[in-house]
Amino acid sequence: MNAPKVRKEPGADTGNESETNTRELLNEVTEWLQYACGMTDLMAELVYEAETLDCRRMALAFQTIGALLERSVTCTKRAHERVVWEQAQQWVETSATH
Repeated sequence: MNAPKVRKEPGADTGNESETNTRELLNEVTEWLQYACGMTDLMAELVYEAETLDCRRMALAFQTIGALLERSVTCTKRAHERVVWEQAQQWVETSATH
């Protein structure tokens, strides 16, 4: 399983929010969520079939799923911020012309 390409979050290091648009952020969210679902399915299958469990590995796997979900939430927040920003800009532009 290949991890999704790590993209810089808007404004993360460069201060340039135009690098990632809303669609790209939402695509990234979908990608991260698909990886989290895949990991969850894999873990469920392994636990179901295992005679013994390695608690350290289980904990690491759950932390990995948590990190994937956390990244998804972060990208979702960024996408929402961008949508709100774009709507505010449109409102200002519309208001200025009237």
